[in-house]
Amino acid sequence: MKRSKTLFTTFVVLLGLLFACSIHTAAAVTTNVWYTSPADYESVQQAAKEQDKSFILFFYVDWCGYCKRLKKDFLEKPQVEQVLSRYFRVKINPETGEKENALATKYGVHGFPNFLVVRPNGSTVRIHPFKQGGVWTVEEFISKLEEVMATKE
Repeated sequence: MKRSKTLFTTFVVLLGLLFACSIHTAAAVTTNVWYTSPADYESVQQAAKEQDKSFILFFYVDWCGYCKRLKKDFLEKPQVEQVLSRYFRVKINPETGEKENALATKYGVHGFPNFLVVRPNGSTVRIHPFKQGGVWTVEEFISKLEEVMATKE
């Protein structure tokens, strides 16, 4: 009887810790980093929902030339990094695991790169700076990103 009481107490304590950690996770999400795992995605999604904010979701694969170009020509530019630092953001490589691939499938990702803004209502807007007949400038990319992030629906 004493052993079952101890096991029950241990279970209740562990359950409480697990619950406390899940609450803390969403609260601990910041805008100063790219999050990179499905667990991070869940935390970012929860934090964005709690704050009624959109967040950025970037799907890429290592072998993709346009993914490398998007990173180099846009995402790594200081003026873009400064704008991105104001928003929650997640980058996922669907080729690194089943959960990553499931996220890509959930968002209908069929090609790369796929740079999405996920709005509080769950709708998405794709931002793609590589257009037929040319490429956006960094300023056009920033303008489009800020325009989409400012719109709730």
